[in-house]
Order: sequence, then structure tokens, then C-alpha cells
Amino acid sequence: QLRARGVTSGGYRNGSSGLIEQVTSFTLYTLTYAAGANGTLSGTTPQSVVPGANGTEVTAVPAANSHFVSWSDGVLTAARTETNVTADRSVTANFSLNTVNTWRETYFGPTATNSGNAANTADPYHTGVQNLLVYAFFGPAQNPATVQISQLPQAIASGNFLSYEFTEPSGVSGLTYGAEWSATLGNDWQPVTDTGIAPVHTFRVPLDGPKKFLRLRVTTQ
Repeated sequence: QLRARGVTSGGYRNGSSGLIEQVTSFTLYTLTYAAGANGTLSGTTPQSVVPGANGTEVTAVPAANSHFVSWSDGVLTAARTETNVTADRSVTANFSLNTVNTWRETYFGPTATNSGNAANTADPYHTGVQNLLVYAFFGPAQNPATVQISQLPQAIASGNFLSYEFTEPSGVSGLTYGAEWSATLGNDWQPVTDTGIAPVHTFRVPLDGPKKFLRLRVTTQ
């Protein structure tokens, strides 16, 4: 309820107070946001909103070595603003550990971090394959000690194209796959669009010059 008071300048007077009193009733809807494990929120919660109005933006912020998955009502964007509110709403942001860290803990111990022999760029078993690439191209069940470099994706020249094509292993998450091409191996590397349909990644460039080089890149989200 909202109670508003105003002073009369004449006419009706409420007792000896010199005030009139008007009471107006309306509903306020409540927007409640919560963060699940491995993340926090940026924004105001709870929010009280009049019918038909908009809330203010709330953003799900993943903790280190984690990533945002979804809101409990199916919204897939980390930032959200409720519009034209007509009911109470309560939602939770879901996060997940980047599973490269789960993989790391499996093979390098429960306290392993992105450092030393367990670092993404480390090759502790001298296989020629860095840890991050073991996880990215062979999946969370691959022991880094037994990986074979010959099993990595290979560039193929076919027809008038140079290409990489591979299937992302089941269970991998929190990574971005990309590719770049160069004509000189210098500072002219250019990104290549992924034209594959998940879980297949396809990177292809035309062989339209005397030299063409293609390389894959894997980064954590």
C-alpha cells in the first residue's frame, strides 16, 4: 500500500490536523536472483517492480576456472533484464567448472592448478602434446602420459583448399576452437571461420597463392 498525504487549502479538513488522507492499493512484484556454486551476481536482488514495468539488469559472473551455463528458467545469456513484469520471479544462475580443471585434477592430483607440470602449456611426459591440447582433442578421459602426437588433427590439402576438420570430443567444455592462416609465417596471421556443424569443426582456406599456412588455436573461455 502507498499512503499519500496532502495539506488542504480549504474545504474539507480531517479533524484538527489540517490534512487529508488518501490510500491507494496496488501490487508490487518481486524479482529474486541467486547464484549457484562457482559464481556470483552483479546487480540488485531482490527487486520490487510495479506491474508492467521493467527490472534492472542482473549479470551472472563465473568464478575463476568456471563458466556460466544458464539460468534456471532456461535463459542462456549471462546478463538479463526482466521486462513488462506481470508476476513474481525467482531464478538461479547455474555455473560449471571448466572441465579442463577437472581433467587436470584427475591426472595431476586434487590440488593441481594451471601451473608447473599441470599447466595448460606444459608437456610433462614429453609427448609433444601440451596438456590443454590433450584435453581439447582427446577428451576428459585421455591420460596425458599415453597421448600420441600423430593422433592430433592434421591439415589436409585437397582440391584448391587447405583445411582442418575434426570432431570435438564428448565431455569437453569451456574451450574455444579457432584457426588462423598466413602466407609468410610472419605477422600476417588471419582468423578462419569455423564452418562445421557441432560437434564437428571445419576450418578451410583456398590455396590461391604460392604459399599458405594454417594453424589451429585452442583457448579457455
